[in-house]
Amino acid sequence: MSDSQAVVIAATLDRFREIARRYQQNQQWLDERYREIETVQAEQNTLSEQARRCYVTADLFGFDLAAELAAAQDGGTTINAETLVREVATDPKPPTVKEFVLEQARLAFPQSIRAAQVRRALKDQLGTEVHEKTVGMTLYRLSKEGSIRREGAADWFYVPEEHRVTPPPSSGDEDQDWAADAK
Repeated sequence: MSDSQAVVIAATLDRFREIARRYQQNQQWLDERYREIETVQAEQNTLSEQARRCYVTADLFGFDLAAELAAAQDGGTTINAETLVREVATDPKPPTVKEFVLEQARLAFPQSIRAAQVRRALKDQLGTEVHEKTVGMTLYRLSKEGSIRREGAADWFYVPEEHRVTPPPSSGDEDQDWAADAK
């Protein structure tokens, strides 16, 4: 090995180590933010549920909570209360597992997600417990639709709409292909 080749190898190794170190730092930072977001989202869900209960109480005692809030006009809180009133009044349905999984992948983009991580988020954010294979099968189906792609055994990546490729129509041979692969 020549001296110049040894210099190039050493420089490349040093550069790669620096990239790996920074990548790991960034990933740790992102993981901390994701945990913070999950904590805040869980609190938001709790607050929304408590606000919904206030509506139930108002209904039980025969008064219009939104009208009472508007009449009170308690400074800056009114704006936030009005926002909460609109959100709770619409009483949105919780997302389906498929919608939730796709949203988690979109939020993580360009990073990957893993089924176990999404299953925990489902439980933490929505209070929904699902079978251990549900999220993985949902990810698999989304990959067949082109919304998600898999790299390796467990990493799933969101595919932005402008980069999606429409899968060919199903011929019904997938089961036969699977059976052949299983042999």
